[in-house]
Amino acid sequence: MDCAGFPEEDYAFYALGALAEAQAREVDEHLAAGCGVCREGVRKAREVWSSVAASTPPAEPSKGLRKRLLDLLD
Repeated sequence: MDCAGFPEEDYAFYALGALAEAQAREVDEHLAAGCGVCREGVRKAREVWSSVAASTPPAEPSKGLRKRLLDLLD
């Protein structure tokens, strides 16, 4: 398949599950058609986001934030 691919940010948002629904469906259908160029683009984006997640230290919310959130649930 001869493909110029999608914009890099589309791969990034797709990998995060944050691409607009219509665009995500378009990428899904395109990948299902077997495009190796776009599969590689998605693979690279997932690799980048995995590296970002692995290098980001976990954060603890402040006690005040926790209390405010729990109060909202009541």
